[in-house]
Amino acid sequence: METERTWFTSDAMVRTAQEAADLLASITREREVDLDEYSSGGIVTELETRFADWLGKPAAIWMPTGTLANHLAIRSLAGCDGRVVVQAESHLYRDSGDCAQRLSSLNLLPLGAGRPEFTAADLQTEFDRCGVEKVPTRIGVVSIETPVRRLSCQLFDPGELKRVIECARENGARLHLDGARLPIAAEFMGCSSAALAAEFDTVYISLYKSFHAQFGAVLAGEAELIADLVGERRKFGGALVQAWMSAALALHHLDGWEERFAVARRVFDDLCERLDSIEGLRVERLTHGAQAVHLHATDAEPAALHRELRVAGLELPAPLEGVFTMRFNESLAGRDSRELSSAFARALGKAR
Repeated sequence: METERTWFTSDAMVRTAQEAADLLASITREREVDLDEYSSGGIVTELETRFADWLGKPAAIWMPTGTLANHLAIRSLAGCDGRVVVQAESHLYRDSGDCAQRLSSLNLLPLGAGRPEFTAADLQTEFDRCGVEKVPTRIGVVSIETPVRRLSCQLFDPGELKRVIECARENGARLHLDGARLPIAAEFMGCSSAALAAEFDTVYISLYKSFHAQFGAVLAGEAELIADLVGERRKFGGALVQAWMSAALALHHLDGWEERFAVARRVFDDLCERLDSIEGLRVERLTHGAQAVHLHATDAEPAALHRELRVAGLELPAPLEGVFTMRFNESLAGRDSRELSSAFARALGKAR
């Protein structure tokens, strides 16, 4: 009999190809799924309407990837003001192949190297500098990612975020939120996703993280801007011939997400307390951390512990410099923290 697996590696529930196909088949049996045509109409339009309402925005558009959603958002918001402030550790700056610079001639200005946030003072300095150059230029957009994947999903400091938003508005810049993990950020900031999105002109949210689709994203904002992006999406090769699969899976997981994730969070918090009490393990909670913690093995070789955890059905990322970065998702909602901590303890004993 195959060992039941518990995943601490991903924001999404991990499914095999067969499991994903079975779920999609079940959804299409339970509800009518109207097909889209080149990513417009049918259930894709239903998805866009639902997510726009959920995010408190006038309109939304489906995108095949978050990379394209971020790119087209800042491209549209910037207009002729081609300077865009970003976090130095953001996905847009570090993991998008310089797409905004090479394909849209935008000048990304990275701030806050090595940190999940930059400060309002950092931002004001950049506004002041751009205004007094020999050829004065304007910063058209400030883009914010929270939580920051590259820094173990730490949040942009909530207090500093308010000051940064105020600074951007006072200087006439528009605001984009890379909210790939937006509902997770909102849960840990103690607000709704709509409340967090309200501060921004545009917001992107991933469909293959919290909402467990195999691909896809939603970009929301003002109706006129979103309408213009239908053509822009096609220009950039993002109008897939059909996207109904992504929409069907995401809509299936949207209702009740907050409640399920809150339960999973309580299970994870209790598990972390139990792991921290096991001799040979130490849980490090991160400053402004969201759904990730660092697990230290203090008296076992990390690679050996990783192997034993896998045998026990506990899937963790490979240790980096001896440290495991554990994340959780809503699949933890139905698990028993006592049983899980006992499995960790047994794996640790075998790895010593």
